Amino acid sequence: MLVLVVDRSAAVRARVIARLREAGHVLAGEAATLAEASALIAAQAPDAIVADVELPDGPGVEIVAALRARAPGATVVILTNATHFRPVCLAEGADHFLDKSGEFDMITTVLDPTVLDPTVLDLTVLDLE
Repeated sequence: MLVLVVDRSAAVRARVIARLREAGHVLAGEAATLAEASALIAAQAPDAIVADVELPDGPGVEIVAALRARAPGATVVILTNATHFRPVCLAEGADHFLDKSGEFDMITTVLDPTVLDPTVLDLTVLDLE
């Protein structure tokens, strides 16, 4: 999956990118601002975008609408410490909302199509008797 990472912190971007690469994802690019992300979306057409809602040029949940407008078919994962934005981000169209503090390692899980595909089931977990 081609993934764009958007976060104002270079350290956070590096950590996200490392996790994505470990899981076999391809990096579409990394951005520190919404403007940089917009340029990369136009150039790369990512399948997924992992972004914080607190960017220098994009206030709060308006980022979700901006990302959706620029990449309507991409999976949008919000990864932030601003957990009070969860309900609004999901209502505005984010596919997933993860808390950086406690759900960071779920990035690769939410981007795994077999985890989210209801047609792929592990029947060994079902008690059919």
